[in-house]
Amino acid sequence: MSRMTQHIDDLKASSNTVSAQLQRISTSADHIENLGREVRAIREHNDAAHVKLTSMHTATTSELTSLRDSVLSIATTENAKLLDQDAALAVRLTDASVRELTQSIIAGLLAAPSTLRDSYQMPNEGTVRRDSRRGRPRPGSATCQCQREWHATAVHHDRFTAQYQYHQTHEEPCPLFRIGGYSAKYSFRASLYPLVRKIVELSFTTTRQGGGFAVSPEIKVINVVERSEFPIFQLFDGLRGRRYRIRNMQGHREKWDIVMIRAQIPLLYQAILRVIDEGIGCLNDVDEFGNTILHEMMFFLLRIRSKLEISRRPQGIQLR
Repeated sequence: MSRMTQHIDDLKASSNTVSAQLQRISTSADHIENLGREVRAIREHNDAAHVKLTSMHTATTSELTSLRDSVLSIATTENAKLLDQDAALAVRLTDASVRELTQSIIAGLLAAPSTLRDSYQMPNEGTVRRDSRRGRPRPGSATCQCQREWHATAVHHDRFTAQYQYHQTHEEPCPLFRIGGYSAKYSFRASLYPLVRKIVELSFTTTRQGGGFAVSPEIKVINVVERSEFPIFQLFDGLRGRRYRIRNMQGHREKWDIVMIRAQIPLLYQAILRVIDEGIGCLNDVDEFGNTILHEMMFFLLRIRSKLEISRRPQGIQLR
């Protein structure tokens, strides 16, 4: 009798164990079913997002074509500014769209190189700068008495600049003309800032040398940064206001705070190294006014030269 009772107790324990396992299996099945519903919902959401993304990409492609045509029309001075719908589109451009727009503009210019040439034929539509130099004949040369020539023309149309440069080493009658030849560079620079923080620069260089003729395109995309947010530009801006005035017999004179300058120059050096090492910028970055870090360095040296009195007299200030 006791054995039967023990056997019944064992069966009850086994039944309880099986019941608990069945409960866990049922709970797991419910979780699996819930996960299945979530997976189906995510899949449906992804499908809808894919359809929406595809339609947006199709619309963006057609709009980018319109924006490209608008940019090219400004380059040839047909229009003075972007159309309203193109300006509104430029605000929504992502980095990928900027790259696509850049490639589209480049393709348009490569397909019709005369676009650049035509932009120089309408100087009255923009600010024109012309320069020309002619070198001296080479002395002591019985073979060549050519004068080197250099011509440059730049036409500015608000945010777009077209430039032409011509270099000639030898004149055509010279026997060395086929060796030296000439080169001409057509460049086009488009700045869409603040709509797009990029500057697109495209240039064609044509060279005639050694009896041959070559055309080499060069493409450059420059990043535009906010001057108030870029640490190096902020340091240069800090140097501008740190001056003091002294009075002497001749009146007021302006001098630079030499102690501040000596303290700031190492900071400039460290900031430039940090920007380059961390990859958050480069020396070719420009601010919203078109100035690069190299421009700021040049302006800084010119200001020191013009504002800081470096006298040869013993009492003069010396910058070391």
